Amino acid sequence: MVPAHVMLFSVSPVVWITVIIILVVVFGASKLPEIARNVGKSAKVLKEELNDLTEDTKADGKAIEGKDGAAAKDSSKTDPAPGNDAAK
Repeated sequence: MVPAHVMLFSVSPVVWITVIIILVVVFGASKLPEIARNVGKSAKVLKEELNDLTEDTKADGKAIEGKDGAAAKDSSKTDPAPGNDAAK
């Protein structure tokens, strides 16, 4: 299977020109810069959030490893969910 980034650049220039013409007709030339700016901002926010999530996940993994199994022992002492009498 071919990676997505390779497929993106394998599209012919005629297809790109056709897509651009359709975008101009549908949205109008004055709206395209605003749409592109908003898409760029959204991509930037998404990238920042993914980086934060990755950092949090790595930090949580280190915190769990550093407790020497204390978290696993404590989790067995937790109360069952409210209304679940099966554990009693």
